[in-house]
Amino acid sequence: MATAVIGGTTPAKVKKSDLGASKLYEIIFIIKSTLADDEVLKTIDKVRATVERGNGEIVLVENMGRKKLAYEVKKEKKGVYILMHFKGKGNLVFDIERTCRLEETIIKFITVLVNPLNVRSVKPILESAMPIV
Repeated sequence: MATAVIGGTTPAKVKKSDLGASKLYEIIFIIKSTLADDEVLKTIDKVRATVERGNGEIVLVENMGRKKLAYEVKKEKKGVYILMHFKGKGNLVFDIERTCRLEETIIKFITVLVNPLNVRSVKPILESAMPIV
């Protein structure tokens, strides 16, 4: 069963049997473009800290840059797109989404479970991005 959440409006669908297994997830969140670069990094660090507190492992964090939004979201026309891949248990997704909902600088987010059969499609993204140090 896939996990898909758009902006935190719909609860994630996770099987009870999946809560014990560590799986690969992808989250893309959009941060207000009016923030300075150091404030953007602080927001990324808050999400990263949530993953680490939940015994998750961050595989990738990629700042995709400031881009124009397709439509206005919370009176914002531009945003900073952040892509993060992490490994963790299903209950970690709930904690990360809670952090994204409570963080005022994040205007939109989506979390998806990466299908193990489609790992080949994920590899080019991982190879083109800078690893976390």
